Amino acid sequence: RAPDKDTNIAITNITSMTLNMDAPKHSNQPGRFQPGLWLWVFTACLLPLFIVLGGWQLTRAADKAQLLDLGEAEVLIFDQIDWQAIPLYRDVLVTGQFSQPMVFLLDNQTLAGQFGYEIWSVVNTSAGHLAVSLGWLAGDYDRSQLPLIKLPVGLSAGRVTLRPAPKNALFDVDSNLAQPGATDRWVVQGLTTDWLEAHLGVPVIGFGQLIDSAEQGLGPNIWQPSVMTRAKHLAYAIQWFSMAVVLLCMFLYAGFKKNN
Repeated sequence: RAPDKDTNIAITNITSMTLNMDAPKHSNQPGRFQPGLWLWVFTACLLPLFIVLGGWQLTRAADKAQLLDLGEAEVLIFDQIDWQAIPLYRDVLVTGQFSQPMVFLLDNQTLAGQFGYEIWSVVNTSAGHLAVSLGWLAGDYDRSQLPLIKLPVGLSAGRVTLRPAPKNALFDVDSNLAQPGATDRWVVQGLTTDWLEAHLGVPVIGFGQLIDSAEQGLGPNIWQPSVMTRAKHLAYAIQWFSMAVVLLCMFLYAGFKKNN
């Protein structure tokens, strides 16, 4: 006998109850904090790195602010400087004559894409011999042809910034070469007081940058105490700290996400 209507309804209800009991239950409640091992490792490695880099950029910004303050400080009296502890990046007024016509052309210096040299010579002052950068001079792409340089007799109260010795990241003073057939011009990759003293025969007390070199008929000044400004360091610090915050937010979101 075919099942009647009431029997069909009962069978349907039982089947529905069985399916509902077997189906997985969905929960809208957040689960436990379970980001997983690899996310723990990823965050533990990168989060401290981003924070350290941001702090380092803040330190660099503070150093640049201090450097700027030194550049705006009062001009030092040349004869009263302690040359055993040279106050780098401070300005002094230098008066003296060039002790000899020898010049040193610091190689591979560019200005607006033009190849050239930074001109160095030595001024005999009341405190001793000071190596001074006299600015930039364009060079010839025929490396055998060096530019002709006419040095002034000397400096009269020239404003000079005390600076570190010029260095080359790839070459040292052993690569310095005298121009063939001339002993008064050298193409140098770097300078040190010891190297200058050995070739000049006089003690050298330090290095300086003539600020108004272009106004004295020499080349433009291309040296800067720092390439990156304080504002750029602050911007990089914000960038690193922002990356740290984003990483932490992603880590928390992955750990507390709702179960499907």
